[in-house]
Amino acid sequence: MMNSLREYFVLPVPSGSIRCFLRRSPRARALRIRILPGGEVEAVLPPGLSEADARAFAVRQTGWILRMLRRMSLHSAAAAEKKDMLFPCVLPLEWFGGDFRVEYEFLPVRWTAAKCETEARLVRIRGSVLDPDTIPAAVGDMLRINAEKFLFPRLGELASAFGFSPGKLSARIQKGRWGSCSARGGAVSLNALLLLLPRRIADYVLIHELCHLRHMNHSEAFWREVGKYCPDFAERRAALKKSEKNLTGFLRKIR
Repeated sequence: MMNSLREYFVLPVPSGSIRCFLRRSPRARALRIRILPGGEVEAVLPPGLSEADARAFAVRQTGWILRMLRRMSLHSAAAAEKKDMLFPCVLPLEWFGGDFRVEYEFLPVRWTAAKCETEARLVRIRGSVLDPDTIPAAVGDMLRINAEKFLFPRLGELASAFGFSPGKLSARIQKGRWGSCSARGGAVSLNALLLLLPRRIADYVLIHELCHLRHMNHSEAFWREVGKYCPDFAERRAALKKSEKNLTGFLRKIR
C-alpha cells in the first residue's frame, strides 16, 4: 500500500492494528524492524526481499514490537515530566554551523552509539536508547571522535601559521576547562565540547592553549602572546564565558 509515496502494510495486533512502513535499502544485509521516535514502525528491506517477507517477519516479531512501543510510551511520558531533556531532538553543534537534528533507532542490544553525519546535519543514535542514561555517554564518544577529526587539524593549522610545535594531542569531555597544556612534551588536551561552540570562539581556545607552550601561566606576557594572534581575545573570552552558562540540561550530562 502507498501513503504519501511511502509503502506500508497493516500489522494486526490484539488491540487493533499497526501501520508498518517499508524502507528498501540497497545496503541492508538483513530484514529488520525499527521503532522510530514518535512510535512509527519501519521495516527495512534488503535487496531480494519483498513486502510479503517483511509482513511475515513483522508478524513473528509482533510481541517485540508491542513491548518496544509500550516501553517507548512509558519513557516518553516520564521524560515529559522532567525539566531536563532526556532525549534531545537537536544538538547545537555550532562548530558545524548550528543545530543538528537527532534521530534514534531502538535496537534490542546492550550498547548505545552515536554518529554525526555532517553533510546531512544529523546525529544518529542507535542501540539501547530507551535507557536515557546511555545517551550522554554515546554523545560524548561521538564528540571525542569528531574532535580528533576536526579540532586536531584546526589546531595544526593555527600552530603552523603562528610557529608553534605542540606535542601529543588528546580530546576528552572536561568539566571546568576547555583545554589544557602540559609543560612536559607540550601535550595539548582539548575539551570535545568545543564542537558546541562557534568556530571563532573555539579558535580562541586553541590559540590560548598554543600560547601556553611559551608561557605556562596567565601572566601579562602570556596575554600579550595571545593578543599577537587573537587581537580581540577579550571579546571572544567573554563570549566563551557566556557560552558556558548556556550548557544546561542535557548538555551538562555529556560525559
